[in-house]
Amino acid sequence: MNELKTQLPTDTWVDCTWEEFIQATTQPEYAKAKCYYHNGQLRLESPVGSNHSLDNGLIVLLVNLFGVAKGIPLKLLINCS
Repeated sequence: MNELKTQLPTDTWVDCTWEEFIQATTQPEYAKAKCYYHNGQLRLESPVGSNHSLDNGLIVLLVNLFGVAKGIPLKLLINCS
């Protein structure tokens, strides 16, 4: 299989064939990326790191504490798709 010659844009939908999608997702630089294919389009999402996870966890904790202090019922959904 040939390697890609150009860097694909991430976090946006790009027109491509199924074969191009398979080729792109097998490249080492996209090993940790989230990859999607729908209706002839490819999307590669950059992986989020530990800093993002730490920020996300802190925000969820603070919102939860606020809800408990104010008696507001909350349903916390984290990292759902």
